[in-house]
Order: sequence, then structure tokens, then C-alpha cells
Amino acid sequence: MSRNLLPFLYQTRTLQLACRRPASIHFTQKAGVATTSCRSGRFDNSIPFEFDEDELESSGKPLVKEQGEEDAGPDGTLTPTETEIFKSIFDDISHARLRQTKKPAQTGDAQPTSKPTESDLVKENIGNTLVEKARGANMEYLKKYPSSLRKAAENALGKFESAPKRPKLYNLAELDKEEKAQARKWKEYEERKEREHERISKLMRDCKTDVELWDVMEREVFSLPEKLGIVEAPKIETRGRKPKNATAAQKTKKSKSKEETKDASIIMDVHGRLYPQLLSYGLQLLDSAFEKPSMLAFDVFPRIKELGLSSYVLGVSTPLFLKLADIHWKRYGDGVAAFDTLDEMKPLGIFPTQPDRLLEVEELVNRISDHLHGCTWGAQGPFVMAMMQGPPFDATLMARIARMKGMIAKKHFYNERDARNLARDEAVKSQYQEAVQ
Repeated sequence: MSRNLLPFLYQTRTLQLACRRPASIHFTQKAGVATTSCRSGRFDNSIPFEFDEDELESSGKPLVKEQGEEDAGPDGTLTPTETEIFKSIFDDISHARLRQTKKPAQTGDAQPTSKPTESDLVKENIGNTLVEKARGANMEYLKKYPSSLRKAAENALGKFESAPKRPKLYNLAELDKEEKAQARKWKEYEERKEREHERISKLMRDCKTDVELWDVMEREVFSLPEKLGIVEAPKIETRGRKPKNATAAQKTKKSKSKEETKDASIIMDVHGRLYPQLLSYGLQLLDSAFEKPSMLAFDVFPRIKELGLSSYVLGVSTPLFLKLADIHWKRYGDGVAAFDTLDEMKPLGIFPTQPDRLLEVEELVNRISDHLHGCTWGAQGPFVMAMMQGPPFDATLMARIARMKGMIAKKHFYNERDARNLARDEAVKSQYQEAVQ
């Protein structure tokens, strides 16, 4: 029977020696015999208990191995050649074959002081430790090792590249001058954009018919991508064998055509920003400027896509999508097309996040939802009520409405959270400024 009450907690040799009382020689020998076959040769003293020398001697186990003993561990993965190379590397480390600072012999006679040379300063900066010496030395002797092992030797000696120097800061006066020049340039661009927007808008408002308005848009609006040089020329497939210098000639021809089509007076910072604004204004005029809404409003998006991907990326905007979705529902009662237009904004990354634009989307969705809900419960008679049971006014459309409402609520939540965080940051900033003053 065990001498303690919890034999299952004291299974190691160290804890048995630490917790038991002085035992007889017979019990100690029995414990040693029981654990000899499963314990290693080295005495494990990793647990910080205090042991009596009498107990350690009575255990019959040596504290450390004899000098001739070796662990029967698994063989390494290094080849004999690599082993010799690493051995020579660490021999170099142990014998300190790096350049060392030599201390001058101190003599009783006073010697005249001389100015320290550059080499002496370098030696002083090297340091005394082995790592500092390795970093300060030029490490030329590492070249005698193979390139595959040179990195390991450098790591062993602590040879690391120092961090790159920080770039010099620009002169504050030069930065101020550049900022003022940039501000003047942007002010000039803004004034030019306003003048151009007023000129083209007046031409569009003066149109008497939708066809005339479309012609003005073709001439002044849809031509902007080509004038900006962002429209790719259509590829023309040619049959037959191509000449050797065909690719170079085609590249030269394309570059010349781009230079010819790009107008010097057309600037991306001016007319690139005008393009989506004029498209939205033209769509609004096609819908409401005439006695009858024009069907050409539905040709605006196909025309933008027809001009290429660059025209589509530059021209589409949140107001354009919102206006088209409103036309689909308000003019023709097409809820499916309206939600298709709203859903197209999400993959393009232009779904509104601003509170005012988000309120416009929410107003449109609520208007569609309220109208469909009233028709479903017989607000417009039994015939319309029966029509609401089938497509496209069935549960599929109602599910899309619910999903859109959830998306809008999530955007509102994020906006409110950002507003709270901004207000908290402003309060902390004001408190800090008051404390500093």
C-alpha cells in the first residue's frame, strides 16, 4: 500500500522524493527498481523543489551523466560533409576568428597622445561581444562556404542587414508652395467645369423634342469618352497570313489614332466628372421635360455600355440608377425591373451609403411595398387581388423587398455607428485641447 493518500498524483520520481517522508533502505531500493526501466539516465530536476542530499544519494541515481555517456537519440539529417562545414563554422565562432580590438599595452612611461585613426574608430564601434563583432566585421571569410550554407552561417553569427535609412523630409516651404499651386489648379478646374456644365445643360434644356435632345446628348455627352481617349477601338479580324511587322504597325497606328481623337482641351479632371452628371440630367429631361415621357430614357444605359467598359465605369452613378428605378416603377409599374436596377448597384460598389441617397432608396422601396401590400389585400378590387397571387407579384417580389429593406437597415446602422464614433472622437479631442490649454 502506498504511504500517501493520493498515489495517482505522485507518479514521477521527482515528486515522490519531494513529498515522501524518510523511508527505509528496502523501500527506496524497491522504488528504484520499479522505475529504472522507464526513466532516462539523467536525473530530472526541472521542477523547482528543494531536495535533501541524503534523499538524492539514497535514490541510487546519478545527478548528471558520466562524461563518456551519450544519448541514444535519433540520427540527424545532415550529411557528413555538411556536418564538417557546420563544425568548422562554429569552430570559427568559438575561437573568435573575427577581427578583435587589440588593447595597447600599458606602460609606466607616459607616451604622447595621438589622434585616433579611422580604423581605430571602426574597431571601437564594433563592440566586445561576439554578436557585435560579427555585425561589425566584413564577413569575407564566409565566402569559403557553399552558398546554400552561407545564410545559415550568417544567421549563426548574427549578421543581419540594418534597417533602411528613413527618407529625407521635404522642405516645409516647398510643400506649402506645391499645395498652393495645386489648390489654384483645382480651383481653375472647378470653374471650368461649372462653365461647361452650364453650357451643355442650356443646350439640352432648349430642345423641343426628345429626338433633338438625344442628338444633343450624342454630340456633347456620349462623345466625351472618345474625346478623353478611353474608348477602345473595335477589333477587326483580318483573314490570311499576317506580315512579320504587323504587331508593331498596329501598335503605332493605335497610338496615333488615340492622339488624334484625344482633344487637348478635354481634361479628365473636368470632363470626366461632367460625364455622369450630364447623363443623369439627360435621363431626367427625357422623363419629365416633355408632355409625354420619352421611351428613349431606357436607351441611355445600353448606349453607355455600347461605348465600352471605360464609359460604363466612368458614367454610371447612384443618382442615375435611382432615377431609372423610379421611372420603371412610377411610369410603368414594373417592380421587377426597378429592383433589378437597384440590385445592379451592389456589384458595382455604388450602392448608396450617404444618408440622403439612402433615404431616396428607402422611400422608393417603401412606396413599392405599400402599393403591393394594398393590392394584395383587395384595395383595388378582387381582380387585382387575384393578379397578385401570380408572378411577377407573388412571394418572390415580396422576398426581394424584404431583402432590400434589410440591406437599407444595415446601412443605417453603420451610419449611426460611424456618427457616434465620430462624435465621441470629437468630444475626446475637444477635452484634450482644453486640458492642454
